[in-house]
Amino acid sequence: PEAPFTASQVAAALARQAMRCRSLGPGLYANAQLPPSSLPGIVQPTPAALERLVRATQALGLSGRAVHRTLRVARTLADLADLETIQPQHVDEALALRL
Repeated sequence: PEAPFTASQVAAALARQAMRCRSLGPGLYANAQLPPSSLPGIVQPTPAALERLVRATQALGLSGRAVHRTLRVARTLADLADLETIQPQHVDEALALRL
């Protein structure tokens, strides 16, 4: 089976994450480490992606921690796609990965 992402895509996504996290403090290098207080300025969902997350939060009864985790995973998926903003499909995939 073919891998969903190439090694160069993964390397580029990791580099983007490290650069983004560096400004937040020492020792941070990945989206998974982003503190909740930093998420609003970093995750950048589109309005449609944010609406999708709100609906999922209500339908699934997600906790605040689950919403933050979903946003971190969606940010990583957007990084892998080389996009500055989180798209609805990134939210969908992040939610699917948590189930």
